[in-house]
Amino acid sequence: MAKRKSDTDELLRFQTDRVYKSNNSYFVATREGVEVGPYKDRETAGRYGQQLIEILSKISDPEATLTAIRNFIFDTADYNPEFQSNTLVDYVVNE
Repeated sequence: MAKRKSDTDELLRFQTDRVYKSNNSYFVATREGVEVGPYKDRETAGRYGQQLIEILSKISDPEATLTAIRNFIFDTADYNPEFQSNTLVDYVVNE
């Protein structure tokens, strides 16, 4: 499991599948409670989720983490047409 700079050694760690299915689409759940997606299949969600985890593992500031998630959503929207109709993008913009 990737460790973030802000994580301490005292944290209780457990591994869970961050990819889940809802309404025939797949999403990636972040530790911050943001749901990233939708993706057309589990493999695509897992691939994008792994990219996001790698990005977030290098960030220690909680506010910078949310900014990185927003940027990830917008950067990947060009490659994921399902994002275009997703209310998550509207939520992130207004957050």
